[in-house]
Amino acid sequence: LVIQNIVPQIESELSAENVDVRLLATETVGDLISGIGAAGPPTPIALDPAAYPSQSIDPPSAYFRTYNFLTTPAAPHAFSSVHASTYQGFLNRRNDKSPRVRSIWVTCAGRILATSAGGVGLDPKEENALLRYISDMLVDTDDHVRLAAVQAIGRCDFETIVQRIGSSGSVTTPDSVLSNLADRIKDRKHNVRAEAMSLLGRIWGVAAGAITEGNDRVRMLLGAIPSRIFDAIYINDREITALVQQVLYDSLLPLSFPPIKTKSTSNGDSQRVKDSQILALQVEKAPSPDAIRAERILVLVRDLEQKAKTVFFTFQARQTKRAQYLEAFLKRCEDYNGGVNAKNGKEGSGSLSKLIEFFARERPEPLVANDHLWKFAKKHDRRCYQLIRFAINPDSDYKKVVNAIKELTKRVEEQTGHTPAILTTLLPIIYQASVLVYSKSHVPTIVDISRTEDKGLGSSAHEVLREISTHNPEVFKAHVRSLCTTLQEQVPSKDRPTESGVVETLKACAGFAQRYPQEIPRERAFLQAMVQFALHGKPPIAAKHAVSVIVAADEKKDMYVKDIVTKCVQGFEYGEEGYLSKLAALSQLMLLSAKDTEDEHDNILEIAIQKVLLQVRTKAKSDDVEWQEEPDDECEAKIWALKILANRLRSYAMSVPDSEMESVVTELALPVFKLLNRVVDKDGELSKTQGETPKPHRARLRLNAAILLLKLCSAHKRFDALMEPKNFNRLIVIAQDPLPEIRSAFVDAIKKYLGQGRLPQRFYTLVFVYAFEPNAVIKNPALTWLKGRAAAFAKTNETVMETTFARFISLLAHHPDFSTEADNLQDFVDYMMFYLKAVATPANIALIYHIAQRMKSVRDGIDESKSENLYCLSDIAQAVIHRYQELQGWSLSVYSGKPRLPAGLFAPLPNHAVAQEIADKQYVPEKLMENIEDLVRDRLRTKKRKSESTNTQAKKRARASEGKSTKATTKKAKSVKTPKKSRASNATASVPASEVRRSSRKSGAKSYLEQSDSEEEANGFDDAEEDDSNDEESDAEDQEMDDAEEQEPEQAEAASDEAEQEAVEPEEPQEEVEAPAPEAPQTRRSGRAGAKGKNARPAAAPKRSSRRKKNGVASDSELSDAPSDME
Repeated sequence: LVIQNIVPQIESELSAENVDVRLLATETVGDLISGIGAAGPPTPIALDPAAYPSQSIDPPSAYFRTYNFLTTPAAPHAFSSVHASTYQGFLNRRNDKSPRVRSIWVTCAGRILATSAGGVGLDPKEENALLRYISDMLVDTDDHVRLAAVQAIGRCDFETIVQRIGSSGSVTTPDSVLSNLADRIKDRKHNVRAEAMSLLGRIWGVAAGAITEGNDRVRMLLGAIPSRIFDAIYINDREITALVQQVLYDSLLPLSFPPIKTKSTSNGDSQRVKDSQILALQVEKAPSPDAIRAERILVLVRDLEQKAKTVFFTFQARQTKRAQYLEAFLKRCEDYNGGVNAKNGKEGSGSLSKLIEFFARERPEPLVANDHLWKFAKKHDRRCYQLIRFAINPDSDYKKVVNAIKELTKRVEEQTGHTPAILTTLLPIIYQASVLVYSKSHVPTIVDISRTEDKGLGSSAHEVLREISTHNPEVFKAHVRSLCTTLQEQVPSKDRPTESGVVETLKACAGFAQRYPQEIPRERAFLQAMVQFALHGKPPIAAKHAVSVIVAADEKKDMYVKDIVTKCVQGFEYGEEGYLSKLAALSQLMLLSAKDTEDEHDNILEIAIQKVLLQVRTKAKSDDVEWQEEPDDECEAKIWALKILANRLRSYAMSVPDSEMESVVTELALPVFKLLNRVVDKDGELSKTQGETPKPHRARLRLNAAILLLKLCSAHKRFDALMEPKNFNRLIVIAQDPLPEIRSAFVDAIKKYLGQGRLPQRFYTLVFVYAFEPNAVIKNPALTWLKGRAAAFAKTNETVMETTFARFISLLAHHPDFSTEADNLQDFVDYMMFYLKAVATPANIALIYHIAQRMKSVRDGIDESKSENLYCLSDIAQAVIHRYQELQGWSLSVYSGKPRLPAGLFAPLPNHAVAQEIADKQYVPEKLMENIEDLVRDRLRTKKRKSESTNTQAKKRARASEGKSTKATTKKAKSVKTPKKSRASNATASVPASEVRRSSRKSGAKSYLEQSDSEEEANGFDDAEEDDSNDEESDAEDQEMDDAEEQEPEQAEAASDEAEQEAVEPEEPQEEVEAPAPEAPQTRRSGRAGAKGKNARPAAAPKRSSRRKKNGVASDSELSDAPSDME
């Protein structure tokens, strides 16, 4: 009766003018609905990701607590039914103009869900509406509301999250509560994203138990959480990166998981009298903590998307390098406090300072981190040094690592002064360097699972084993023999096919053998098994890995190599049993042991060319598809044949002295380059009759020919010199191939070899050609990668990316679609804008503009008839740069230097008069010059409004949204509301993808952004044949470490490979941190739904930023004194 009398009063207060009154009324009604009394809500059940057994598989009774009359929610009736108008007024407060009211509303809504409306239950329609409103609160414009929404979900137990909150959709379901919660990982406000990421980590940490046990519903709802967490790394924000690493070791893979003691402790005589047999039985039945943790690691890896998997594997690949840096830091600490002489002490202090700056730079607060690390160094606690060394030692088992970290933490916390504060800096650094994932304790379980495919984790086990063998081989040492024994038991033959999973095991052993050949077994039985894999392995990639093991492992490899070659060459017949395996084995032998097979080279080449490449056994058909996901046997045979030819040259590049390379180039390399260039130029056709080869074969062949050209150019400077500018320019047809699979694979290969410092800088120009890439999952990573490379070079004051602009203009001048018509030239405005977006900064814009001017002071050095193309592009570039810098608010000063231009691309003008005539003439149609400013503004406007547009609108103006255009001209621009579309844009809509002009092709989207090894092998250009599986880390790290390591040669060797770090942490952010759109200026909102921020577009980002030295060949020499009146 009392409630019935006061509810109308409370209802009126819900719409009172006073904010505090509305706030109190909203909270009161929420408590009435939830059945919460004056004692407040019950203490929520904390989500414990380290619990074992997991809370997600505990029986419901485990959640029952002792009944407490004061705090147990109990509603006498369904409030929404008895007081419908008041309930509706409560719901309307979600649109209140005050963020404080909206915050308390979402808190109450969370309590209603958690208590099931005070135990009465919610009508399905009401529950769905409540979930929809909570989802809206997660994207509210006010960060306090978003934080309250996250915290409201955090007060729910796991069962409520799965059964009620999960009913609105999974983490991957757009606009669901869980999806919007995952979006908060990238929130603009640190407190919101920290809370969201921590909560999501705990949710998955609890869910991992059910996922491991095969609960499909939990996996469907929550399995994508780790991917969303790791994807945040691509924002390249130090705070977010630190959060991700913290959540990884606090929730996803907690250090204390599982909390099981491996052995009982003895406390006095009373413990000793226990029956030993019973104790032994208990120990035997107890689950292995290492096995449980290894299983959780594999569950995590299995459900990661490719980009997220790259992040996770990169974290682990960096562990070895970080451990070496941390060891160097400890040594410097000892030297700093060790009473050395004055000179060495000063040098040691400087070296220590550089190492501290290196570690501090990666923390969210570098100055605070720097202070903490100096305090640690000056404390000079030798026991702490030893504990850290235990943690980073690959020979330490997992228990020893964790105990060392726990003791270190306790030791520092108990010290006096402000020393305990240093743990906020020290622990994350130790986590990155410690053996926490790739522990030797986990390897046996991973090996067992790789054999049995237990719980569907077999493929993940193979992936992890391969990563361990590649990046942490020291951990792998103790277990490589058991893997080799497994291979020996699974040896194939003519009548026995290769078992599943063997290829990954072979690949892991091959990678390990390249690092530690002395650790590979040398028993005759094992090596004979490898020979059988080389002759009969299926798929053929198994034969390749088997050859790698043989060549690396055995000192008497000559005998086995000759045996394999003889059996492969003698009586070779196309189509016979194992012929693909033989081709694969020969390809790898040509790379790793060409000298040992010289006697059979003529026979091998005859097989590759006459019996494979020049034969067309499958005739082309009119209805052939353009691309096959899996190449057929004939296509695969031709790919291996091309590799045989290229690998022979690469082998000589590694083994022949430079003084003898001229004969190799003249006799061997020229024919191979001619063949590969022909394949590229003829769209993959090897037959003399154009169109005789099936379309899918031609696609694979031209892609692999282009990839092999990249590999050869990276192998030796003399091979790069064979890639003449006219042949180099032909590669643009691969970068703009009609098939997205080819474009994606080609740019990935270029980024890989440039990132490793193996290709000359001219190959950067081919990445800039992706300005017109219609597929966002290809274009966006390319742009992000270029931004990262530019930022990395800027840190070292190198002008690689700026001087590449001259090469880029030359490449565009020879573009097969170049035309002086205004509509066509408009496309080249977009090329310029793509370059400026990636490279231009206030500091280098003057240099870029100067290079654009210099193009009119030279003539084309490849084809003089193309010189006017050069001048036309120079005018466009100058106008675009001028307008771009104006719109950016930058100043364009006169560049005082004189950059040198590549002599192979440009030649001097004959005299001053010609130079003056060219400088005075405008080569761009007046129509385009008048429209450049409008083109720029239109593209900038499109980019700013991109988040407001629909997917359809984005597709319609894909080219405009990805670039900005500029104009510089003395004439007043005409007012044009909508710029005229280029001819290519119109053509695209009416003709098939294969017929569209190359600069603006559109085709079906398939992401090859982060290509796995298996995908590379499927494409036929897998790189396991090289000893480059250890991808380089960024020079941003190397450069900072050089001086610190200069006095420690053994530490300088610590710069061994760090897998694709810049693919995970771009130097420049690809995406903005998400935040909802601004709220409309209304005093009272109805039905407001918070707008999401920009969709994340993580990309494969820069790898190692080491610059390849100039080769000194003609095409890369420099031109210093070209006449010019433009300077």
